Amino acid sequence: MSVLWRGVGSVQQETFESATPMSPPEEFLKHAAECELMAKFSRRREDKETWRRMAERWLRCADLFTKQSLAARDMASAKRRSAATLRWAHH
Repeated sequence: MSVLWRGVGSVQQETFESATPMSPPEEFLKHAAECELMAKFSRRREDKETWRRMAERWLRCADLFTKQSLAARDMASAKRRSAATLRWAHH
C-alpha cells in the first residue's frame, strides 16, 4: 500500500491506494466528499457553489448507478425465473 500526499491549496489530503478497487458508487461518493472539502476551503463564494454543485452531481451519479444496477439485477433474475418456468412447462 502506497501513500500519496497531494496538496490542495492549504489542504493536505492523504490518499491510500488499495489492493481492492472501489465499486463505482464508492468512487462517486469519494469524489463527492473531495468536492465538499474543496468547497469548504474555497475562499470565493462562486468557487464554493461550483464545488458544491459538483459534489451534488457525484452524489446523483452514485444514486443513479445503484438504482440502475439493482434494476438490471432484478430484470436478470426475472428472466431466469421466466426461462426456468418455460423449461418446466415443456417437460
